[in-house]
Amino acid sequence: LGGSSSFLLSFISSINNSFELKMTKNEIIKIACKIEIEVLGKPIGRQDQYLCGSGGINAFSYKKGGIVESVQLTDTQFKVIKETTNNLILVPTSRSRYADNILSKFKDSDESIESIKKIGQYCEEFFNNKSRSFEVIKSHFYELIIKSWEEKKKMTNVMDDQLNDQLYDISSIPNHWIRLIGAGSGGYFLICPKFDSSDAISKLKKKGYFAIKANVSSSGIESHTI
Repeated sequence: LGGSSSFLLSFISSINNSFELKMTKNEIIKIACKIEIEVLGKPIGRQDQYLCGSGGINAFSYKKGGIVESVQLTDTQFKVIKETTNNLILVPTSRSRYADNILSKFKDSDESIESIKKIGQYCEEFFNNKSRSFEVIKSHFYELIIKSWEEKKKMTNVMDDQLNDQLYDISSIPNHWIRLIGAGSGGYFLICPKFDSSDAISKLKKKGYFAIKANVSSSGIESHTI
């Protein structure tokens, strides 16, 4: 879920405000990338820093050499993503794993690398769909999310018997799709229910799960004076 990147962005932002350095949001994001990837040598990309720091609904293309370019979504693509993000649920797995260990295994696995490439191709496929039909774009978006999840499940140490049992149980709630997110804790199940999220949360709680509505921050990087 980008916890380390979110913390670092907030920390740099706090220093920026305290010392009135007047750094832009983009400058803070680039510094966070440099610290995590170049200084600390963490086996990560730049997606967490850019998505956590930018705020709102965004799309980026990540290229070699650390180049990150903004991708312009069509109005229909934006509307589909906005509707989807307004009705998402998070259910914690109550698992704890060290993210760097998991991500390092991904880099050393040929099968995981191939899956990552395919997931990137699915992203490109969505960006290239310029249909103006809301239902066509929505159906395509959900189809690609499901396909990307099938690829992620092939990657090293993503799922085990306990997580599969949880996934099976949670899947009894009518949904468009469910997937596991967060490398470190094996983190959360992200659910897109087929009905209002508040009703789905109630049903999950009756089954003994802690569930919360997932909200997208419109501002991204924030720091506050206490």
